[in-house]
Amino acid sequence: MLPIIQTKLAPLIINTIIGPHGITDTIHAIHTNKQKELVITYTSCISSAHLLDTFHQTELLNVLFLAASALHFRNDVPLKKQYLTSVNQFANGI
Repeated sequence: MLPIIQTKLAPLIINTIIGPHGITDTIHAIHTNKQKELVITYTSCISSAHLLDTFHQTELLNVLFLAASALHFRNDVPLKKQYLTSVNQFANGI
């Protein structure tokens, strides 16, 4: 990965895009009664990333992450209004 991405952009992307997006995934899983599938997916992704990192497969990890992200976001956009409303209510503590 490029050093500028690791040092400058990564925290911004994680805090402004990836983190909040996890909330929409959770809300969607609750609305569709698919919490089990979400936990399995998250566990698989975290375990795979840790394993690839342990074996110093950073380039492969980056390619897989970008491919998975592209597929995932392709299915999420546009977000339904009800999920945006739920995220707004969650953020406001309602």
